[in-house]
Amino acid sequence: MAFHPQSEQQHTPVLVTEGGTGVTALAAYKLLAGGTSDNAALQQVATLGSSGQYLKSNGAAALPSWGTINRVTPNVVAVNAATYDLVATDDILDVTYTATGAVTNLRLMTAQMVVGRTIVVKDGGGNSGTNNITITTEGAEKIDGADTLVIKTNYAAMTLTVNAAGTGWLVI
Repeated sequence: MAFHPQSEQQHTPVLVTEGGTGVTALAAYKLLAGGTSDNAALQQVATLGSSGQYLKSNGAAALPSWGTINRVTPNVVAVNAATYDLVATDDILDVTYTATGAVTNLRLMTAQMVVGRTIVVKDGGGNSGTNNITITTEGAEKIDGADTLVIKTNYAAMTLTVNAAGTGWLVI
């Protein structure tokens, strides 16, 4: 509540024409935002929002509103076959293939080369010391300059991301 200079009471609203809000009461924790000349110089944001939300702009002609951050849970895929081709929804490959003396071959498909895309390959079965996990690409793309990347330590993991040019994979 603003103090009106021509009044001894703090409960008298200061009119918009006198630089005030014209608001006679504010809800606890409500936010004020610059309004339009049609409505008022200052306006209250419609709601209080809730825990975890953020205040987002709705452009120059509208008051801000509350938005919710959409958290994305990584898609963990169990790889339990001798060969596997990466698909668009894969984020973490949990390699559990355990055939004795077998090698698991993971192929990074050219169509999945999106700048900044990151995947994790994890030896979830703890067998890559004996049964290596070999990662290759579908085309001429390289993995840190090489044609293949081999995981050969039990329970090891490798994180790969597509380079800035979108032409190969980086081990990070």
